[in-house]
Parts: sequence; structure tokens; C-alpha cells
Amino acid sequence: MNLNFKSLVRFDRLLLLTLLALPSAVFLAGLNRAPVPPVDASIRAIEARHVVRSGQWFPLIYEGKEVYDHPPLYVWLEATCMKIFGINDFAVNFPGRLCAVITVILTWLLAIQAGLSKGAALFAVIILCATRDFVLNSVRGYLEPLFEMFIYGGLWFLLRGFEKNKKILFFVSGICVWLAAFTKGPPAMWPLLFFSCLFFIFKNKTKNLFLYFSGFLFCTIFWIFWNEANQFWSHWKDYWNLQVLGSALHGRGGAQNFEPFYFIKILLKFYWPWLPFFIWSIYLIFLKKNSALNVKVFATLGLGFIVGFSLVKWKFWYYIAPAYPAFALCIAYALDNKFKYFFTKYETFLYKGGFCTSILWAFIAGVFPIPLHKDRVPEVMAFKSTIRDSSIHSPVWFIHNPMDHNLIAINGEWYFDRPVYKIVDEASWLKKDLKAPAWIMVGKDFFQTCETSWCKKSMLIQTAGKSALLYFKGAAL
Repeated sequence: MNLNFKSLVRFDRLLLLTLLALPSAVFLAGLNRAPVPPVDASIRAIEARHVVRSGQWFPLIYEGKEVYDHPPLYVWLEATCMKIFGINDFAVNFPGRLCAVITVILTWLLAIQAGLSKGAALFAVIILCATRDFVLNSVRGYLEPLFEMFIYGGLWFLLRGFEKNKKILFFVSGICVWLAAFTKGPPAMWPLLFFSCLFFIFKNKTKNLFLYFSGFLFCTIFWIFWNEANQFWSHWKDYWNLQVLGSALHGRGGAQNFEPFYFIKILLKFYWPWLPFFIWSIYLIFLKKNSALNVKVFATLGLGFIVGFSLVKWKFWYYIAPAYPAFALCIAYALDNKFKYFFTKYETFLYKGGFCTSILWAFIAGVFPIPLHKDRVPEVMAFKSTIRDSSIHSPVWFIHNPMDHNLIAINGEWYFDRPVYKIVDEASWLKKDLKAPAWIMVGKDFFQTCETSWCKKSMLIQTAGKSALLYFKGAAL
């Protein structure tokens, strides 16, 4: 008996280490040298930096103006990390990647909650960590990692509450859904409603449903008092009109139109390694008898995100990222249904292999300078030290450059710690703005043949990519 207990302890320790090592190797290895990616991550990094420097946590400020694109929780998390780690790339990248790690661990917990073997639960983790769009949305500074963590955390608390009948778990689940709404906004309505329906599907007590809504209501009341005390209601009205209603009625830069099969195309294009297994799992879950109720919950939750975003016509590939943990659980269920003997017999081997592979990759990615992403703005990374460390605090001017201004301007403002403005009216720029010494980014080929007076008063400092960095000496010279 004593030997068996020791073996169990060793196995559980290995299991825990593997669950921590595998997602950490995928999302955290090499984080110390990962730059802030364009474009969304850089915008939120700039907003979080303003929070830290100004002490104003709400409303968020970008380019000197209030912004209402999303609720502020993710930016607040980044600002908190900046308070701890300093204003740097690590503090910006860390929150989203940590949330991805937690979501992966929650996926394992939900697999065990659904009755899957430990080997199949590990395979759900592997599937999720090998899902292209889940990984990309977790490292590009999108809101989805935090949103996913709260949604699947809320689902786990809810299912545990049904099993253990612990009242506090229903209350915590409601809080998780509220925090998801404070991260992403309206998309949290789907989990809020779906989780509510589960009380009737699982034939749970009505007072537990009340506890679930009490958690949501508790946060809402706290939020109302906070807004009343600080007179923030006008800002939330602008958020509702500009972001929620504006996106629904007018779209966002042409990214919203009626294309009901858009996300199906995304799955066919990027989810194809797992798509046949997912289709097979849906067949087993809904068309075969005796499938676990918990697994039907996972499938419905994941498919609901695809159906919902298709109906509202929001065409951004990463919007359906919250569906991928649910899909991984469905696939793991289908495989466990077929290969349960294998997963049970070799689960220790699977965990040992997963742990060793994770440690090896973490070592390689952490020690050797392996490029973990494509550098889309080499100009910014090449020029950042020159501009940021200089005494020239004027904006960086961007003119006659063939590169994408949106990427350079937004990433440049984060890395240069200066605004980057594109010049569209050269005459007005020369007359009003270009007086004092300044930094100018131009096309490298353009500068070689440039004969304008401002070019002649500029000194070539660096070149990178298709761009050249000039130091303008000043109009008086």
C-alpha cells in the first residue's frame, strides 16, 4: 500500500510538471526577447504605458484621445505588469501568454471533469497547443487569451458546482463571465446565456442559478458604484454607441459583411490537421447514443461562437479562437472513445514524453536566438535605440516611404516613445511643422535621388528594410 501511494505521488507530480511545462514551453519560452507585435499589441502597450505614467486608469488614452474599442481589463492587466516588471516588451507580452497557459491547464481539467482518461486529457492539451490560430491569437496581443481564460474557468467552476453541489462555485462562475464581458464586451453574452441554460439541462436547483447570477450581479453593482463615484457614465455611453452599436450597424473598415461561411473557410484553411477528427467527434457526440453530457456541452459552446460571429458578420479570423479549447476536448473525447486502452496503458509514457520534449524546447528557444516570429517592421527594431535614446523629442515624420504606415506608425510609437505621423501634404508640413531638429523616415530609394531642401538639410543615420532614417538639422541651418 505504501509503495502504491508513493507511485501515485510520483505520477501526480509528473502530471503536474507536464501540465505546467508543455504550455509554458509553447507560450513562454523565449519571451524575454520577444518584441511587441503589431498592430493590436502595440496599441494596447501604448495605452497601458499612458496608464502607468499618468496614473489615469480610465478612460484609456491613445494618441491623446479617449478610445472606446473595448473594455479596459486587458490594458489594466498590462499596466499592472508594467508596474511590476517595468515599461518593457516583457510586461506587455506576459499577460496574454500567461492567460493562454492557464487556458490550456483548464482544458485538461475540463477533460478530466468530462470523464476522459488522463492520457486523452493530455492529448487535448497537445491538440490545443498545436492549433495554429489558438497559438497565434495568444502571442499577438489580442484580447482573446484573457477572454478564453475567464470563459473556460467559468465553465469549469460551473461543472464542478454541478458535481459537488458547492454553492460558492456557482457564484465564482458568474464572476468569471462578468470579467469576460469586462474584457471583450458583447461576445460574453453567449457564455452568459449558455451557462444559464445548463442549470435546466443538468436539472440543477433554481437557487444555484440565482447564485450564478448573483456573482454576475455582484460585479455589476460594484461597477455601477465605481462609475457613479467617478462620473464615468458618458464614457460608457460612447463605448456603447461607437463600438457596440457602431460595429453592429456600420461595420469596421469593411471587415463586416454577410458571408455566412467565412469561419468555415477559416477552419478549412488553418484547422485542417484536426478538422477530420473534429467532424468525427461531432458525429460521435450528437449522432451516437450514450455520449457524455459534458462533452455535448463543450461541442455546443464551441460551435456557438462560430454560429454567433457568423450571424453578426464579424470577419476576423481570431474571433473564433475561444472555440478551439472546446474543439480540442471534443477530439480528445472521440480518440479516447476509440483508443481508451492505449491512453490508459501508456499515460505515464505520454506524460514523460511531453515533459521531456517541453523542457528540451524551452531550453533551445530560451538559449539560442531562434526567430519565433516574422519581423514585419525591421525598420522599427533597427531605429528604436537611435530615436528613443536621443534628445530629439519631436514626432517622427514618415514621408515618401513604400512601407505600410499603419505598422510602422503604431509599432514606432511604442518603440520610439514618440508619435509617428505620415505626411500627406508636404507643403503644409514644411511650412508649419518641420522647423526644429527632427527624425524623418523615408524610402531608402527616394533619399538617394532626393533634391528637396529638407533632404539636403538632413543627414543619413541608418537604413533598414526599405527605409532610411534621417536626422533633420533644423530649418534655420
